[in-house]
Amino acid sequence: MGFRRSIGILPGIAFTVMLSGCGGESDQDRSARDKLADSDQSPVASCGWDAMDALRLNQLSHTDEIDICNTVQGTLGKLPSVALLRKLGKLVIIMQTAGSSDTAKELAYQTMNVIEARGQTQNDIAIAGSMEVIAKIFNGTQGHVTPKDLNIFLRGSGPLARTLNDDGMYSSAALIWEAKKANGE
Repeated sequence: MGFRRSIGILPGIAFTVMLSGCGGESDQDRSARDKLADSDQSPVASCGWDAMDALRLNQLSHTDEIDICNTVQGTLGKLPSVALLRKLGKLVIIMQTAGSSDTAKELAYQTMNVIEARGQTQNDIAIAGSMEVIAKIFNGTQGHVTPKDLNIFLRGSGPLARTLNDDGMYSSAALIWEAKKANGE
């Protein structure tokens, strides 16, 4: 019985080895392609399956990529740039890898709401900067201060949210984290 099982596995291993050596993309090629895509400021062709397949982030499903794209498009009112979409996808991957149980769609939605509350939807550089701040806050608080927490805080701040600089975001996140600790969260 054990012999039969090992024979059944062997063709699968051989097939995988064979595919990896036949015309597959090398790590260097993939790295160069990803670097080029990460700096591509042109808008994505669409939020459809084929367009997302071309942007493929290995840790996200096509469905997650489509959801993220549609979320960004809904916030910005236009298709996002390739670079911006990839940056948000990577942020989602980081948060999920760090243990967030939120879906990719929810993380993207809350992140874009933070950006919207800060009044930064018209500037890709500001959007990317806010994503960096969100990532640093999430990592610095070991995942305790999430984009949703920041969104709730900013929405509660009203028009003052648009005046809060990055240092203010970090200070606010520290207060949010302390409040969560006091509540046993």
